Amino acid sequence: MISYGATDGEQLCALLRYKLVGEASWSTLAYELRFTSHEDSWSKCFQQILAVNAAGRIVAGGGSLAGDHNLDDPQFDHTFREFLQGTFAIARSQFEEVFRQGKRAVKASRSQTSPRLAEQIKTWAERHHPHCYICGQTLNFVLKAPEYRDYTADHIWPRAYGGNSEKENILPACRECNSKKKSGFATWAMTSFQSVSLGLKPSGETLSSRVSGEHRFALHYKAVQTVAEKGQMTLKEAFLSIGPWATLRVIDPTDVGHFFNLRIHNEA
Repeated sequence: MISYGATDGEQLCALLRYKLVGEASWSTLAYELRFTSHEDSWSKCFQQILAVNAAGRIVAGGGSLAGDHNLDDPQFDHTFREFLQGTFAIARSQFEEVFRQGKRAVKASRSQTSPRLAEQIKTWAERHHPHCYICGQTLNFVLKAPEYRDYTADHIWPRAYGGNSEKENILPACRECNSKKKSGFATWAMTSFQSVSLGLKPSGETLSSRVSGEHRFALHYKAVQTVAEKGQMTLKEAFLSIGPWATLRVIDPTDVGHFFNLRIHNEA
């Protein structure tokens, strides 16, 4: 999740995260969490969980209503407004903006990748990016039978959270990363990273066996978000810039191997 995302779902999340909750509230939270020595990371975690959860509820609710009404039907607008008003405590001055962006995200979630675009993305991947953007595995483009390294076109920001089916939101991924390691997460904060606690100076074997693919993806995604924010990039641009994940390692050897003390990307 970044403040200037390429998809309607990201923009909805940014609206919920940056406008509906005052910055002073997040600053206060970070201050109260200073005893953790990772207060900024914890504050960002809570911000993202809140925004993604709310965005997911808005998209899911709108999608259910759209099953009964066409999105262009005034009746949909009426029922969608009622849903938002009855479910969320949104200030009157901000309601119309949430309604409009929420409707865009619902529409994006129902879109499908056109056959022409799908072929264009596959051709580009074969020529210029023949590996998984997450783990780096060389992809199999000749789909004879389902296997873990088969090529898939992954929505970087998931459709379930308003991800558009457009080239700015799609990268080539192996079947295993797309279906298991990423698990449809819209942000690293959706993983159970709080369960990662490996003790002091964990061995390579411990890191390999105790840190799951989901946690590795979360670490990778967190680094990508940082690169995107600093470089004012989209998530796709940041993923391409940082490359697939690298060897998992501890940052501060004087602390235990917990999520915020692990790195899986090459800083260079």
